[in-house]
Amino acid sequence: MGRFSDKQKKYVLKEIVEEIEKEKMPLDSYLLEHGGARVNSEQLV
Repeated sequence: MGRFSDKQKKYVLKEIVEEIEKEKMPLDSYLLEHGGARVNSEQLV
């Protein structure tokens, strides 16, 4: 993320959090190999 501006970084991180909250991330295919990668609500705070 080093080449992104601070504004771009905030936007990207906000989008990632929204995808996690909608349970669209991490992808099921990723979880097959990395079962402990699921994010819980406490980690989003």
